[in-house]
Parts: sequence; structure tokens; C-alpha cells
Amino acid sequence: MQGKELPADVERGQEAPRYELLGVLALSDLARPDSAEMIAHIHSLGIRLLMLTGDNQAIAAEIACEVGIGKDIRRASELRGLEERERLKAIDGCDGFAEVYPQDKYEIVKLLQDAGHMVGMTGDGVNDAPALKQAELGTAVSGATDVARASVSVVLTRPGLSKIVDTVVASRQTYQRMLMWVINKVTKVVEVVVLFSIGYLWLHALPITLLGISLLVSLITIVAFACLGVFGSFIPTLEISQVICLLLTGAGSALLIDLAKCQLFKRFGL
Repeated sequence: MQGKELPADVERGQEAPRYELLGVLALSDLARPDSAEMIAHIHSLGIRLLMLTGDNQAIAAEIACEVGIGKDIRRASELRGLEERERLKAIDGCDGFAEVYPQDKYEIVKLLQDAGHMVGMTGDGVNDAPALKQAELGTAVSGATDVARASVSVVLTRPGLSKIVDTVVASRQTYQRMLMWVINKVTKVVEVVVLFSIGYLWLHALPITLLGISLLVSLITIVAFACLGVFGSFIPTLEISQVICLLLTGAGSALLIDLAKCQLFKRFGL
């Protein structure tokens, strides 16, 4: 603006010296090249992303749209003064909030937890520490402050957030491996009891030795588990209704197999 300074005594509404516009300098926050791909992968895992930033709403909305989070970014001030139910409805109906304070981040995390959600939070500054501490999975990005690092469960040592996907995948693989073994052990106990009960009531005698029955009910699964190795894939989401359906299907199949085994034992006099 021609190097002129605005007089300090000029107030709003008063006429100021005429200035000539020489140009416009555009500033932009650039997203990481891998951000869009990482966010798409997160969405494919059944995880909902919510942007919480202290930046201006227009800037936050532009970045969120660019990386695939969404377009509906609102001001955190819209939540203040609302009742808990209305605040939760507003959070569920948008893609994130801008111009937030540390207290806003903490309250949003706590509100989602009270609604039954498991919440993960990423951050790098002192202002993120309360929300990072409150979340089930707090993650400090590379270069985070000491306060943020002390408040989290996971600390990323390399730039970027792509390693969060690896963390989620590894944890779900571990959980599904544990769930598979527990379900297998429970079903095998039930199968042994059913086989003994049906065999004794039908044949009035124990149809097979304990060693033989352990071999029959466990041989296939032991071989399958041994050949499976480390999981290469997993089910992104597993609802309780799906687990119950799997258990009922397995129990019904085991019952039919036990009936067939008892019939064979009776036929061949085992």
C-alpha cells in the first residue's frame, strides 16, 4: 500500500487517506499428500472422523473438504449454551468444529464417551492435552510437546498420521484372534458335553474315549489355526448380533455333527 502507515489517531468511521491497492497475497494451509488416502482408509474401517481445530471456520472447512472429512464444519460457539442432548445432536450432524478452545475439545470428547462411543484423539500441543488424556486412544503426533506426549497412549515418531491406521489394524487383529480362540474353546466344551450326553442317552454307554473325542472335536480347528498364521485381513466391524448368529450357527452345526458321530459309533460298534 505504497509504504504508507495508517495514522494512529484515525478511528472507525473517519475518513482515512486514500490508498491504492498494489496486489493481493494469498496464504494457504497445505494438507499432507497422503492425508486423503489415509482418511479414506479410516472411513473404510468404519471409523467416523471429526475435525476439531482452533483455526478459522473458512480455513477449516476448506481443508476438511480437500482431504475428505466433509464440508459441514461449524463454529464451536454454536455448542455453547445448548443442552446435552442438543449438543450431541449437533455433533452427530456435522463433520467438525472450528475456532474451538481446549475446553471445547475436552467437552466434545467427554460428550461422545457418555453417549457410548469409543473416542480417539490426536494432537500436538498443550491445548490438546485435556482431550488427549480423556480419550480412550490418545495419539501425539511427531513433534508434539512434552505435555501432549505425557497425556497419550501412543506417540508417533514420524511425520504424518498414516501410522494410526496401522495401530487400528493391529489392535483389531489381536482382538479378533483372542475372540476366535475364546469362541473356539467355548464351543469345543459344549460339543464334548453334547457328544457325551447324546451318546450315553442313545447308546447307554460312552461312545468313545476322552482322547478320541478330543481328537475328533479339535483336529480340524487345530490344523486350521496352525496353518492360518498371522491374519492378513479382518472384519472391519463385528456387531453383537453377528457374533450371536455365528455362535448359534456353530452350535447347530456341532449338534448335527455329534448326531452323525453317534450314529457312526452305533453302526460300527465303537
